[in-house]
Amino acid sequence: MSLAGSRRISNHTTPELKPGPTGKHWTQLMGNEFGYIWSEGRNQRGNPHAEPNEFTASKISIYSITEAVENNIQAGWIVFHANNRAALFLSNNQVHPVLFGDYKTRLFAYWTASNSTVTKSGCFNTVCAGFVQASSKIFPGAPIIPLSIYNGPQYSIQVMVFKDQETGNWWLMFGDESVGYWPSSLFGNTFNHSSLIEWGGEVINTGSSGQHTITQMGSGHFSSEGFGKSGHFRNILIVDFKNNYRVPDGVKTYTEKPQCYDLIYNGQKIGKDIGYAFYFGGPGNGPNCP
Repeated sequence: MSLAGSRRISNHTTPELKPGPTGKHWTQLMGNEFGYIWSEGRNQRGNPHAEPNEFTASKISIYSITEAVENNIQAGWIVFHANNRAALFLSNNQVHPVLFGDYKTRLFAYWTASNSTVTKSGCFNTVCAGFVQASSKIFPGAPIIPLSIYNGPQYSIQVMVFKDQETGNWWLMFGDESVGYWPSSLFGNTFNHSSLIEWGGEVINTGSSGQHTITQMGSGHFSSEGFGKSGHFRNILIVDFKNNYRVPDGVKTYTEKPQCYDLIYNGQKIGKDIGYAFYFGGPGNGPNCP
């Protein structure tokens, strides 16, 4: 279940994700950023529609992938609805308990680990042992408010994931608040830096209706509609081992089903306060997305 084609990082390829009527659909900005320890971006707060037992997410993903290692951390916001809270859901070829029984937009944190010393399926938030809560104010799974309004006020969240070089732990920050961390030991002490960083959206399509899902991505509108209407990421940055902020180099865009969800990135800085940014999203099922 997954991406059409494959993603090549350094000289290694991630598991191939095959196109089809069901599975995962991505629109994302991808940077083959080897050796970086910090990723951040401001992500428009949306509340796109999600069909029962499906989710839509807008997130930062950091990977460390070699022949023997595939570690992953993700963070952002998610709308994850289920008719049956006890239902199980297939994600990344793993079974996870469905998180929520509503349509609220919530902060989420996610991880997986696979290497020579440890193989763990990982999980969302604190559903399993792994993510260590540090903040008494902000928790993964907490609803996010206020939310952006189409052609109206726009709100964003600032999500940062970085590695503490002294402890080796990976920290999640929400604005200026240190939410918690993934211990280095969780990854068998093999998650030393990134080999791939992604910013963008993801939708799960169960195919329960026999056609493409109407679960939306971003704001539920295509990227061509622009600011105030489409979903967006802005102020995209990475940090190297010397703690120097940088704009990602050699980025590529990937859109698994552009007729359903798309992305526009021109590789240029958009004003002082917006920085490097892109628009993304879409409505899912429609005339061009059967």
